[in-house]
Amino acid sequence: MVNNNYDQDNELDEINRQIEEELNNYNPEEDEKPKKQFLTISFLGTLMLLIMILLGIFKTVF
Repeated sequence: MVNNNYDQDNELDEINRQIEEELNNYNPEEDEKPKKQFLTISFLGTLMLLIMILLGIFKTVF
């Protein structure tokens, strides 16, 4: 029973050491994903087309 508890403690200590090593080696700047641009040319083109279509529908209905 005491030996089993000792083995579990050793396993937990080893896991904690591995986690601490990974955290020490972690560089958040490497993990950054490039941010997506919101106002791209394709987005603006699609938005302009949508506005023109909606204005055309609006003019014909009203």
